[in-house]
Amino acid sequence: MNNKGILFSVMVLFLLLSLASLHTATRQDMQSMQESDATLNAFIKAKGKYENLRNSIAELPKGNAEGTISARVLPFSYSIDGNNISISSDFPVQQASVQSYLEALNIFRVFAEDTNYAREYDSLHVDINVPLPKSWGGSDANLSFAEKPGCMGLAISSDSNSIAVGTGCVGFDMNSVKRIDLNITLDSGHDFNAMDCNFNDGSFNSCPHEDYNSQEKMPFFSATILDSGCGSCSLAQKTVSAHFDKSKSNFVRLRCFGTGCRQGEIMLSLGQGTEFSNSAKKAGISFSIDLNSQVESFYSRDANIMTGDSGFGIKVWE
Repeated sequence: MNNKGILFSVMVLFLLLSLASLHTATRQDMQSMQESDATLNAFIKAKGKYENLRNSIAELPKGNAEGTISARVLPFSYSIDGNNISISSDFPVQQASVQSYLEALNIFRVFAEDTNYAREYDSLHVDINVPLPKSWGGSDANLSFAEKPGCMGLAISSDSNSIAVGTGCVGFDMNSVKRIDLNITLDSGHDFNAMDCNFNDGSFNSCPHEDYNSQEKMPFFSATILDSGCGSCSLAQKTVSAHFDKSKSNFVRLRCFGTGCRQGEIMLSLGQGTEFSNSAKKAGISFSIDLNSQVESFYSRDANIMTGDSGFGIKVWE
């Protein structure tokens, strides 16, 4: 065989080896792509289940949407309209109502985490952490909610008979609240006859009654006492309103002064957060919160959800 023949044979050999390598690489790439597609599909599947669970147990619907599992048993009623969230409930929120809500969350948790159900439908692992009420062997009696994007939080404590508005997540600033308008409804079981106030470290000598000023950067607070059903109440002033400095001491207190008083007091404290507490007989409370930004989401902070596919090592949580 002459030199040209040898060279041609070598070139053909290299070509065949190159084609074989290319074929092997192509098969490996296709296998890798298939594995990547399978992993991506598994992630999409796990993420979809996470979102479905969150929408069912944590996310509270806006407007007149059908109530989710959690919204149906909430211990308060609410509405969302643009930049505004309105809340109404018993005051304090009754412990039985809080317990019923937590029981509903735990019933849903048991159902969602059931491995037999998961194997039959999607083989995805689910882990949900929610507070345990006394009826489930726990001791939790408090609830926490938040809105986005402003990170305003709503906390309900049946331990301390209080409702608080403040930090729901990192980034909340009380100055993002334009105004809070609150009504308290008293009945025949109350006997309040005195109202004490302190705003901005005593810049008012009595309970203020100011109008809202849209140019003022400090948040505005207004409280109106509805006592037409309280024959034993004798409050000289029934509305308090003012812009308040979140860094200073601000409060409104309802109490009974003198002999024959039968109960405790209602305290409305304002600062970087607000807390409304009631050591007296149950009253009714409703309040409306106007924020600087539109409410995109209102959700429970008590339901921590994770979904995953152990075969692909995928976990989805927030």
